[in-house]
Amino acid sequence: MTALHAVIVHTLIINIIKTMTLTILQRKKLVQFLNFSKKNTLHEYYFKALT
Repeated sequence: MTALHAVIVHTLIINIIKTMTLTILQRKKLVQFLNFSKKNTLHEYYFKALT
């Protein structure tokens, strides 16, 4: 039971770390993209591509 719990907690922590790093990378890319094309309407397309 404890071993199973350890494995579950381990996978949960790994998944949380992965999602956090992914969201941080996406935010950085999004900020760079918006700074690159503030006057364009491409950011709407980029948002659609993200979701």
